[in-house]
Order: sequence, then structure tokens, then C-alpha cells
Amino acid sequence: MTTAEFAAFVEQVCHVLEGISQQTPERVTSCNTGEKFERLVAEAVGIVIDGGYPGTQIHYVPGSHVFPDIIVEFLGGDRYGIEVKSSSSSTSRTWKINGNSVLGSTKEDVLDTYIVFGKTARGHQAFRYKRYEDSVVNVGVTHSPRYLIDLDVAPEETFFRKSGLSYRE
Repeated sequence: MTTAEFAAFVEQVCHVLEGISQQTPERVTSCNTGEKFERLVAEAVGIVIDGGYPGTQIHYVPGSHVFPDIIVEFLGGDRYGIEVKSSSSSTSRTWKINGNSVLGSTKEDVLDTYIVFGKTARGHQAFRYKRYEDSVVNVGVTHSPRYLIDLDVAPEETFFRKSGLSYRE
């Protein structure tokens, strides 16, 4: 499994979420917490796996503080991560949100991580994905230093591109 293949996998997850949103929108609107949306994304990951990824396992524990939220382990042992973010605001027009702690004390070892971001408000449901490293715009401080995420950031404007370091470094 390559990063490009995993990106295609995550794209399929977003397509499944879109299908759920169209067929039963209340399943998405009921995701008024991050944990509820994580569970829906984990379900979508399972649907994609069942559609053509035999031997693949999902590692997800609801309510855990592991980064990334969902780990997908493919046949052969390649492990990739999905960090789940959501907004239930019906007025937000951006794809910005706080990310994980810069300290990374709960970070699991994966080859790469993608964000699945869902907007869950009725009439405003939408889903996007992006490589985690390519969506970090800066570092901000809440209760601890955290990455600031923006799925609309230009590649040359990411925090890691500007710093000359990769997320792994």
C-alpha cells in the first residue's frame, strides 16, 4: 500500500459518507460530537474494506485519545491513519479546525495520516479529506500547543513546507 493508494482508499471512505448522507441524512446530523462522527467514519472504513481489501483490519477505540483516531492495517502490515474532524455548525464556510497536540504524546506509528473532515449540520453536510501534513497551517495555543488545520491551505503555505521539515521529522 502506497500513500497514493491510501489517498484513494480515504476518498472511497468519503464517498461512502456522502452516500449515507444522501440516503439517511439524520445519521450524519445526529453526529453532534466528534466521537459520534468518528464512529460513523469507522463504519464507512469498514464498508470500504469489505468492498475489496481482504485481510485489512481497523484499529479504533471509541473515546480514546490516540492520534490518529483510526488506524487501518492492510494485509502485509502497512499501517495508515485517519484523523477525524467534524463541525456541526450550519454557518461555518471554512475547513479550519484545531488539530492534535504538537507534543504527539499519543501518536501511533503509521506510514502516513489523512484527515477526514465532516460537516454534519442538516442541509450543510459535506465531507473532505486531505493528507494531514499538507493541511497544517500553523501552531496555535489552546491548553497546549496544537496544530491548526485548514483543508484549503495552498501546498506552499503549509507549516511544514515553510519550516523545511516534514511532519515525520
